[in-house]
Amino acid sequence: MRTVTGWALVLRWGLVVSLVATVLVGGHASPADAVEEAKAASGPPLHIALFISSREDLCHDPGDAAAVRRLATVEQRRINSRGGVAGRPIEIKVLDDGRDEARAAANMRTALADRNMLGMVGMSNSTRAKAVFDALGKEIGASGIPFLSEISVSSVFASHVNVFTMRPSQDEERVPVMAAFTRALGFVRPAFLGNADSVMSDAMRDSFRSLLGASGMVGDHRIRAADGKTDAAEVDQVVAALAAEKPDMIFLAVGSRAAPAVISRLIAANLTPALFVTGRIDALPADLRSAYP
Repeated sequence: MRTVTGWALVLRWGLVVSLVATVLVGGHASPADAVEEAKAASGPPLHIALFISSREDLCHDPGDAAAVRRLATVEQRRINSRGGVAGRPIEIKVLDDGRDEARAAANMRTALADRNMLGMVGMSNSTRAKAVFDALGKEIGASGIPFLSEISVSSVFASHVNVFTMRPSQDEERVPVMAAFTRALGFVRPAFLGNADSVMSDAMRDSFRSLLGASGMVGDHRIRAADGKTDAAEVDQVVAALAAEKPDMIFLAVGSRAAPAVISRLIAANLTPALFVTGRIDALPADLRSAYP
């Protein structure tokens, strides 16, 4: 896996903008091409595609899309005021897919068609990313354009030497640690509960099966969680199946927004084995964390 490392505690979207300067400027400007800091860049601009995913399904604006645009603009000005890339200015092209696979693919086509495209940054959702690579993988590889992605499933881009990621890999890094943890603490009956139609969930499940063996998990379940909303009847059906399997640990990979509903139903069913959750544990309600043993 080709991972940009050393940035673990940095705000992710701030990191994206910093990498524009650190990697692209550092990688393309040589001492012979250096421009005096006081001399601003001039000439035809070089472009950097910044892929973002705004959302309108919440009752509030999380502000991340606006923050990305603002940080990118500030960084663009800073780089250009110091000579740009080999004396040419950069221009960041913000491409918003609105969490839609078709728009994500269209944005990638736009970036690949740009003859002045210097690099591409972003794209975090593994399921949308897989749809983009399924449609345009050959073109992405043939372009040779450096792509600093946020994809957390290595198998999506493994064959592309010009694609990197700024996130740990679910299938190559996180699951091996989780599997080793499971064995070290003596759990012998783990079960997996993930999102339906999720590339990340599928990659985690496949990695667990590979590491723990064909009989290493007592259960493998999926629930639908559209924008974090679950169907109560479907959750109860899965919880009933888990109760019959009697796991001593559940790998819960349904996302921070859907997890509370699942955990609440586990408590109601008096089924409370150890939980290994993906995402941020502090995103779960404090009263729910204290109620689960």
